[in-house]
Amino acid sequence: MKKILLIIKREFITRVRKPSFLIMTILGPLLIAGGGMLAIYLGMQDSTDHHVLVIDRNQVIASKLNNTDKIDFFVDHAAWSDSVFQESPYTVMVRFTDEITDPTAEIYYKDLPNMTVQRTITNELEKAMELAKLQQEGVDEQAYRRVRKQLITRWMDIDNTGVESLEQERAGIGFFFGYFMFIFIFLYGVQVMRGVMEE
Repeated sequence: MKKILLIIKREFITRVRKPSFLIMTILGPLLIAGGGMLAIYLGMQDSTDHHVLVIDRNQVIASKLNNTDKIDFFVDHAAWSDSVFQESPYTVMVRFTDEITDPTAEIYYKDLPNMTVQRTITNELEKAMELAKLQQEGVDEQAYRRVRKQLITRWMDIDNTGVESLEQERAGIGFFFGYFMFIFIFLYGVQVMRGVMEE
């Protein structure tokens, strides 16, 4: 046990105090986080123009889909087979089970779009289905939009009346410094284990 303590002390004096160790302790977490963010960013980048074929056999959402810069919706009322879709210029095909009673969509693709494109297509389909249901139920769209407002919540600390809670920010700061501590302990532990193996 005394030898291990001596090794730990020696590693702290000879390695941990070195500027290179301190620099890597700071840069290590930043490089890891930066690499992860870069991977996410590159995964979200997509220069492909997507042509989305929507099979709308009941003709309920034909005029309710909005195109974007990278996504163009095309509606067809006929049934499409998988083989016909594969030979077509469309990149994505949406096939509904039943738009109104069972709003489930099967989405087929040739090349998997990134998460941003997937989310945009899903949101557009959901909005189109929502408008179709409003019309079916005889609900005025503008009145519905006026009623349907997003609720804004603010968490207030009862001990500090009128002051908005900062617990989420504190948790984020705590996680940040906890991450740094983990990297420091990990790197220091690696150095100690290397010293123990050398001894």
